[in-house]
Amino acid sequence: MGEGEIIEVLESLKRLLAEIFFVNTSSFDYDTRFVDIYGANFIGSVKFIRAVENEFNVKVEYDDDTAEIHDLEDAALYIMLLKCLQRKHRLSNVSNTRAPQEPPKIESKYRRESLR
Repeated sequence: MGEGEIIEVLESLKRLLAEIFFVNTSSFDYDTRFVDIYGANFIGSVKFIRAVENEFNVKVEYDDDTAEIHDLEDAALYIMLLKCLQRKHRLSNVSNTRAPQEPPKIESKYRRESLR
């Protein structure tokens, strides 16, 4: 995950905010607090969260961590974390479903000597 990917996430978040709250993307930046963009609009925030889940194919859990998300940068970092966890989970599932492999046979000088 690089800087390019985080910029893409940030730009997608800006686009979603603009679509849902009918604001111009140039009217806010990555560190603009959500409350400054859409106020205390609960319905709007739920729509935004649902749009984020659909856009990035993630599930946002409502917990102490998400309560600390206050701006686009926080949200982008959270999404990147979720995506990393998803990849790790997928990789662990793939490695768990493989047929067990026999360890490679290593011919050791010590083994050869002990067999004599």
